Amino acid sequence: MALPTATRAYTFSVNNRISYVSLNDTVARYLYGIKNFLVATMAYTVKYTCDGTTGPTSGSDHTDRWASQANVTTRGANSTTAQSFCVLTDANGVDILLAYQGATDDVFRVAFSASGAYTPAGTANQQPTATDEATCCATTTMIATSTSADRVWHIMAATDSKSFRVFIARSNVVVGCAFGIETVVSAMVSPAVFSPPVVGHSLNSLLPIIYLAAGAQTTHSVVAHPIISSVGFNTIGGFAAETYATTMLDGVNCELQGSHGSLVSPLSAFSTTTSAQGKIGNLIDYYKSGNSKSDGDTSTDKLWIHLTGSASAAAGILWPWDGTTVPAMA
Repeated sequence: MALPTATRAYTFSVNNRISYVSLNDTVARYLYGIKNFLVATMAYTVKYTCDGTTGPTSGSDHTDRWASQANVTTRGANSTTAQSFCVLTDANGVDILLAYQGATDDVFRVAFSASGAYTPAGTANQQPTATDEATCCATTTMIATSTSADRVWHIMAATDSKSFRVFIARSNVVVGCAFGIETVVSAMVSPAVFSPPVVGHSLNSLLPIIYLAAGAQTTHSVVAHPIISSVGFNTIGGFAAETYATTMLDGVNCELQGSHGSLVSPLSAFSTTTSAQGKIGNLIDYYKSGNSKSDGDTSTDKLWIHLTGSASAAAGILWPWDGTTVPAMA
């Protein structure tokens, strides 16, 4: 099957190596790298930051206290403990929270406020809050728990600065959670208010990434902001292959699709919330079933990368790639 054509343009920063020192150092360098790329390269705006000790003194204090990874080393066990955090605002006016928060050093929290509603906490070095917050990742490992081996991370952002996605690899496997916060094409008729049409997603790469075909569960979770106060949703049933159960052909070389040997299907987001059930929108992503690929395999033209969360798996997703670079995955 012919590969799809990317429907939006991206700017890439790939093969960013973190030489392993500790889990804390790895998370600090990863979070700082994400923030630095989104701000310095993609012109996301710094709304609030905290270096673990000093945070925003008011809602109008937009000082950037993340000058280096050294300012990102303070982990708080929960939202009401001191922690390193930043809130960035994209070109859609969406606030993105990156907070070094979790029970162990390999965990951090990713969330967003579609209305840009984050405000500082009463104690400045604690996590900011937003009434419409939707959480992408909060309690699972983001870099793998293994206390050895380098990590290599890769990030891409849409050139309109309204969407980004990022993943990290260790020993040739995507580890932790790949995640992103990005616009989708709304599929809703009622309620008509889904503005901006933004979702956040996280890929639990400890399992095969994506299944919601023929009623199977998915490990690719998606969240969306509330639509309106009376009818809204904060969680979504997951990604799904649009029209058919492709799992029957996972691991199979699909001869009808030629030398590529894979079925490639667009993905969608769905809501299972009572009074707000149905299809939310079409994502700018693709599900791949068919012949097996490994994490980090690219198409011949290097315009697509295959991610599964395993060294060799049949199904997975396709994300755009830069057309030039061989991905470093270890």
